[in-house]
Amino acid sequence: MAEATDAGKEASVELPGGTKLSAKGYNVVSLALFGGTLALCGVLYLLWEHKQDSAANQRHLAAAMDKTNAEVTAAFKEVSTSQRLFACIIAQPQDVRLTEFSNENSFCGRMSKLR
Repeated sequence: MAEATDAGKEASVELPGGTKLSAKGYNVVSLALFGGTLALCGVLYLLWEHKQDSAANQRHLAAAMDKTNAEVTAAFKEVSTSQRLFACIIAQPQDVRLTEFSNENSFCGRMSKLR
């Protein structure tokens, strides 16, 4: 596969498909090792940068999720208050329902805001 001669310091590598690489004055194996080392360093650098970018994105995502969670919690509280108010109003007799619904300080209004 690889052959080197002492006379001219020529090294050659025959690739599958009949292609032949040869170099004079350089060791092809050393060049391949150097190229592989550079490629490995490049891949490691890209992984390192991706890790830092991912950490920054996760911090932004966590902050956005905290804000969203606060908004959803407030919405759930409003829905819960409305459900308690309407459940109380429905439980009242028919003649009292209109006054309970329209009056802010009604019994059902006060009861629905209790937590």
